[in-house]
Amino acid sequence: MPTATTRLQNLMAGLTTYAQIASTPLVCRRCQGDEVLNAAVAMAQPAIGRTQASVTRDALPEIYCDPGQVSYVFAGLIDNSIKFRGENRPEIHIAAVPRKKSCVFSVSDNGIGIDPRFHERIFGTFKRIHTDTYPGSGVGLAIAWHVMQRHKGRIWVESELGQGATFFLSLPAKAPAVAQQS
Repeated sequence: MPTATTRLQNLMAGLTTYAQIASTPLVCRRCQGDEVLNAAVAMAQPAIGRTQASVTRDALPEIYCDPGQVSYVFAGLIDNSIKFRGENRPEIHIAAVPRKKSCVFSVSDNGIGIDPRFHERIFGTFKRIHTDTYPGSGVGLAIAWHVMQRHKGRIWVESELGQGATFFLSLPAKAPAVAQQS
């Protein structure tokens, strides 16, 4: 069980990360979805290797985003899939469905799942539903929510307890139209 000092250190580290992400200017460009995900998998590689997690994916389309920040979101979702796993080896699958003006990505896992009454709460800063059972600061999903808001996108979850979770990210397919000056 973590000590008060460990919890405080986790909170401070989380707050620092949140502040860094929130204050970094967005540098959006057209990106290959596969390249963004490759960077995320590289960030999550220590946890993937330690747990022998299976990470599979479909081919991902081109998107318009800040690749560093969106990679950070994908890496956080992969890490959470590994952290909140059940007894079985973590299995994570990333897919995408291109739409007219956006692309909806999904990150699905075979983990412990999330009670539907907490689906909104988990995106709040320092909001944790598994207090001392699982390590963390409670800012990862808040950062993901903030990044999606900055991209004019969305993040949401569909899950039931014991049934794994699927997180969805909606990102613009192309640069927003710039108003013409007369």
